[in-house]
Amino acid sequence: MLTDQEIKVLFIRYPDGVNKEIFRKVCHVSPRMAQYLLESQLVPCTIKDQKSHKYTITTADMVAYLRDREKHPERYCYPSERDKYAQAQKSKRRKARGRLSDAQLRAITDEAYDAACQKVLASCPDVMKIDQARHVIGYSYKSYVNWYREKKLICVMIRGHILVPRLALYEFMMSDKFRGLRQKSQLHWQLLKTAAEIAKKS
Repeated sequence: MLTDQEIKVLFIRYPDGVNKEIFRKVCHVSPRMAQYLLESQLVPCTIKDQKSHKYTITTADMVAYLRDREKHPERYCYPSERDKYAQAQKSKRRKARGRLSDAQLRAITDEAYDAACQKVLASCPDVMKIDQARHVIGYSYKSYVNWYREKKLICVMIRGHILVPRLALYEFMMSDKFRGLRQKSQLHWQLLKTAAEIAKKS
């Protein structure tokens, strides 16, 4: 168990955060597990587009991971192939239930779609964490990281955390890049369903 004294030592030794190599040594994980934890953002980090010193983890996030791992070790294990398949099948069935026909999709006007986007964003804060944005349009954490890197979704980086302005999320939802996504999340389909209902009433 991580003691208060050990935590204090970590903050003194690494006041500016750590890289992946130090992270894995402190946390006693393999290079592969460290890569998995950081790329999946199970442990929040800043990822730079470079070969060396690519990852930066704040000491606070490293300590939070160590503490949470003690309580919930199952959260930080590799997903088994069986679990992956089960989740994929479950997701596939869930998406199929929410899909619209081609005719229904063609009937959605730009005005109806805009109204649907504004409706789902109405109760959102001006700036959101990725987990909050996921409750609006779905998709994985890694999708948001990729959209941010590819400059498809405008975000702000504060202390290694990616934050999504509500206006930026709205603009992304209205963009052809978002509307043209082939593999849509359940919430994306729900958004389109809302737009179809608005179009039908107008």
